[in-house]
Amino acid sequence: MSRTLITAICLGLTLILGIFFLWPKYQSFKNLQLQLKNKEIEFRYQDEYYQELFSLSEKLKEFETELSNIDSALPSNLSLPSLYNFLQKTSSENGLILNSIGSFSLSRLPERTNIQLISIPIEVSGSYPSLKNFLKALEKSTRIIEVDGISFSSPEERELFGFKLGVKTHSY
Repeated sequence: MSRTLITAICLGLTLILGIFFLWPKYQSFKNLQLQLKNKEIEFRYQDEYYQELFSLSEKLKEFETELSNIDSALPSNLSLPSLYNFLQKTSSENGLILNSIGSFSLSRLPERTNIQLISIPIEVSGSYPSLKNFLKALEKSTRIIEVDGISFSSPEERELFGFKLGVKTHSY
């Protein structure tokens, strides 16, 4: 056999081996490179996302007092004893006598289903200026408290006025 024939057969075998054995490995290598690039892009986006979350967290730390005010205005848990204590304390600080706290009713706001509305009827007695101060104190409190309605009874001689208030507050 001549050298050219052997060279041609070796070249042909090399091409056949290259096509059947090396080409699939090359394609697999290219697919792995593409997957690697996709994962790198995905990790870069995740890193940017976490960096943005971290920067937002740092910005929120600047407003920590305002956020705590929001938490106290709309508490996440419904604590009726603390609300009752607040009403008792505020009424006595403003010269009113808290006669009774009625049973509360709980409902959800229709436009925001995760916010609860708590309605509590209370009865206090005292003078009109004391009631006025009490209402101002409720308005200035950090918790969102609304007075739904007021009714009063006239006192007999030298007695205190009797006031019935409908109080509403909110929580999550």
